[in-house]
Amino acid sequence: MRDIKFRGKNIITNKWVYGHYMEQPNDFEEEGGYLKPTGIGSFISDCNLLGRDLFAVDNETIGQYTGIHDDSEKETEIYEGDKIEFVYEGYSIIGIVKFEAGTFIITSEELNDSYITFLSIIQSDRDYWWINGIVVGNIYES
Repeated sequence: MRDIKFRGKNIITNKWVYGHYMEQPNDFEEEGGYLKPTGIGSFISDCNLLGRDLFAVDNETIGQYTGIHDDSEKETEIYEGDKIEFVYEGYSIIGIVKFEAGTFIITSEELNDSYITFLSIIQSDRDYWWINGIVVGNIYES
C-alpha cells in the first residue's frame, strides 16, 4: 500500500514535522452566541503509539511524500520541494521535485523540456522505489 504523508515546517519551532495533512479552523469570533470560524490553518498530525500530536505548519512549506527514496546510505525520503542531484544522459543535474498534472516531476533548466517525470528515472525492487540520485536540500532552506 502507498504511504501517503506530508511534511511542513512547524510555525513555532521552525522544524520539520511529518505525518497526515489537514486544514481546520484556527481562529474564531463570537456571533449570536456561537463561535464562528474566521480562519483556516494548516496542520500536520503525527500519529504515534502515545496518541496524536497536532502541529500548526507554514502552509508555504507543505510537501507530499513521493513514495520514493534517494540512493544515499540514509535512503532519504523524497518530498515535494526537495532539491535532487542526479545523472541523466551523462550529465549531472540538480532539479526541484514538484507535483503537476497528476504526477511527480523534477524540474530543471538543464533538462531538454525543463522537466522529467519520476517514472523516467526511478528504479524498483518489488515494493521499494528509489532514484539514482541524492537529496541535496530543499527550496525552503537552501
